[in-house]
Amino acid sequence: MLKPEGKLGILVPISFLSGSAHSHVRERLFLEELTVHVIVELPRGLFPQAASAMAVLLGEKAKPPPKHKPTIAIIHPQDPGAQLKLLQILLPYVA
Repeated sequence: MLKPEGKLGILVPISFLSGSAHSHVRERLFLEELTVHVIVELPRGLFPQAASAMAVLLGEKAKPPPKHKPTIAIIHPQDPGAQLKLLQILLPYVA
């Protein structure tokens, strides 16, 4: 589905990143198949129909290098620079 070194952006609930119910999926994806470069935690309520806060994962289809750690950004809607910060993070992945 995704070509080797293909770019990926996916919206997931925060529980996907830390919940034990998804640990087997995370281990396979993040240790074997994907290099996650950026995790952006979005504010709760941004998607009113979602039951929990959401995050955007940005990366590529490639086995992560040893000891790889993604950049983590938390976007606060009250922050006057929130939109600019989000654009600066996302732009390299959509260009």
